[in-house]
Amino acid sequence: MIKKQLLHPSIISMVILVFFFGNSCGLLGEEDEKPKDLIPLETGNYWDYHRWYISPNIADTIREEILSKHTFLIDGQQENVYGYQRFYLTEDKSEIEYQWLRMNDDEGSHIMGGISVADTLIQKNVYYKHPESVGQSWDFFAVSYNFDSNTFSIRDTITIEVISLNDSFETEFASYDNCYVYRYSEIGQGDGVFHWHHYVYIKPDIGIVGVETRDFLGSEDYENNPRVTGQYILIDRNLN
Repeated sequence: MIKKQLLHPSIISMVILVFFFGNSCGLLGEEDEKPKDLIPLETGNYWDYHRWYISPNIADTIREEILSKHTFLIDGQQENVYGYQRFYLTEDKSEIEYQWLRMNDDEGSHIMGGISVADTLIQKNVYYKHPESVGQSWDFFAVSYNFDSNTFSIRDTITIEVISLNDSFETEFASYDNCYVYRYSEIGQGDGVFHWHHYVYIKPDIGIVGVETRDFLGSEDYENNPRVTGQYILIDRNLN
């Protein structure tokens, strides 16, 4: 069953924390006919990340992989949509029970919903746009998966903002220059108060090369000196 959500065309959006990778992130040259894919989609593509949270000494390796290809009728046209999932390298990917869906077009990289044995949610929702200027922003809807019913649902709205058109991501494991940088935030309430900004570094035709989480309430001078509380660092990839 396909559940189709009707949204205002200026927002058509949705979500998932996920991350993906190329060779150049700068502005397009005059001879380029169209933007390069921010995240290249092809079955078998994968990205391996060194991931830590809270302490750099507690880390693991995560793989994000394109596992399947589907064709859906979207806005009156047949479109290729790819299923992907994130898992530990020690996991058996054949046991994955659901996949998130994504698609590329001239607007950018879209999160399209999800597919499982019990449910399919198709919702065109631009996640990372080809940036036009620093400060450009848009909304998308977060999507969640229910492990008990194997179904998908739309949660809340998250705002993505372009922070830089040409930045670098440098760590002891890898360094990447000339990247687009996108930011979205999380704000906790009650006893679990936090205010995190997630900075996503993307190189077109490679994908997400790094994600850095910064806690703006974690230091005395948090406005000017936020505390880094987590990182995703691209350490290996296979792109078909």
